[in-house]
Amino acid sequence: MLPLMLNLEGKPVLIAGGGKIALRRLRLLLAENADITVISPESVPEIRELAETGAIKWIRRKAAAVDLPGYLLIVAATDSDETNRLLARNASPLQLVNNAGDAGEGNTEVPKHEKRGRLTIAVSTGGASPQMAKSICSEIIGRIDRKTVDDLDRLYEERAARKNV
Repeated sequence: MLPLMLNLEGKPVLIAGGGKIALRRLRLLLAENADITVISPESVPEIRELAETGAIKWIRRKAAAVDLPGYLLIVAATDSDETNRLLARNASPLQLVNNAGDAGEGNTEVPKHEKRGRLTIAVSTGGASPQMAKSICSEIIGRIDRKTVDDLDRLYEERAARKNV
């Protein structure tokens, strides 16, 4: 897989599932200001609360293949491997699919990542060990000091100024 950064601000994202794994993905996507719809007959309390405040849309039923059109990213995170596979296999070739239970069933993977200012460190083990990816990412990000973050902000501003000349 090719690592790349994806701007999801305002982009339509479907999360199928309402449990803990769906919530973890939802938190990541909310931080990116994606336009999120959750489809699940049940959900953990935090998902319900986000729907009640209007931060996300929650459709209270099982997700199906007919729900997929119109979404850039589909996160299959139900408690049913069969449903997750069905969603992954019925997505358009132009849609990004993350099967939270089986990376081989989707065309995207969400690596462990940490941000410090403009710097993003992402680590993937290709599904071999999420715990090791977390450990490696934490070790790397722990080496980033405030000066590095400030230097990146300054370099960004200098580069932007050169582009505007």
